[in-house]
Amino acid sequence: MEGPDHKASLEPLELEQLVTAIRNIEQALGTGIKQPSDSEKKI
Repeated sequence: MEGPDHKASLEPLELEQLVTAIRNIEQALGTGIKQPSDSEKKI
């Protein structure tokens, strides 16, 4: 079905890939809490 938002719509696989990419970005951003890593604690 074509409509005014047809070009902006995603197929189910594309939506799954988008969600996966967003989850990866969320994980890469971390918690925002600054603390030394385990290797830094040894020093």
